[in-house]
Amino acid sequence: MLSRFRGALPASAVLVDQQAVRRKLLTYRQAAEYLAVSERSIFEWVAAGHITPTRLAKRCVRISVDELDRVAREGIPH
Repeated sequence: MLSRFRGALPASAVLVDQQAVRRKLLTYRQAAEYLAVSERSIFEWVAAGHITPTRLAKRCVRISVDELDRVAREGIPH
């Protein structure tokens, strides 16, 4: 998204945008694509308590990029 504009923006603008991306909330499908796993794996990891989702409404659940990065760093116990 910003990569094509990176040369035209000051470094501080890029850093601010990167911080905004870190707080981004993803759907289960987007989270699966982000971690390169199946959507079913995301559902199972949430059900098992390995990933903590954010509930925005009764039927609107999202997962933060920070949470996915934590899972990628620490891994999922088998």
